[in-house]
Amino acid sequence: MTFQEIYTEVLDYFPKAALEPTKAKEFVNRAYRQMAMSFQFVELEEETDADTVVDQATVTWPTGARDIITVYNETEKERLEPETIQFYDDQDTSTDNTGAPKYFILYGGELFIFPTADAVYTLRIRHRGLPDEMDDDAESPVYPSDWHEVIVLNAASKAGFFLGYDSKGINLKNEALGLIASLQEDATMASRRRIGQISVQRTRRPAKVIGRSHAEFD
Repeated sequence: MTFQEIYTEVLDYFPKAALEPTKAKEFVNRAYRQMAMSFQFVELEEETDADTVVDQATVTWPTGARDIITVYNETEKERLEPETIQFYDDQDTSTDNTGAPKYFILYGGELFIFPTADAVYTLRIRHRGLPDEMDDDAESPVYPSDWHEVIVLNAASKAGFFLGYDSKGINLKNEALGLIASLQEDATMASRRRIGQISVQRTRRPAKVIGRSHAEFD
């Protein structure tokens, strides 16, 4: 589906002129990027090389990366093993204990390595980011076409809450979750890697409701 086809479907869920096209586009992009935070799409994976700095415990975080998948030492031809910050805190991280990095640790938005590098090593970092927002009507999401309808349903759900159609918003979210469950039953490796969950959106109601609420629910 193209961007135009997706936001047009979102508009079609509501009475004519109830939702502005610009707002529909906004909800589509929010749903589109939210999926990248909820599922592990291989289409969003990239690789970046980064060199270690002697006696420095961290490596530069790849630009645009949300999370790190693997780290490979190109110089030593070894894969670094992931570890926890508790593991790192228990180690001797002084300059007396350096060498070729064997482990990587993600903590506080930093990429730590252990041991601290005693030389310059080139690390190949595989990471996952967020897709750019769509703005061209002819553009299509980077996700497989089977997942495009999930974007429609989630965007329409957000629009429903925005317009005050809470029941419609909940029903659309549940429909999206049902479609996601169906897609994840696919036995292919690519589908099995799309792990995640988008929870049902909560409604927040004031003690007394007069008329229809137009608050947007996150």
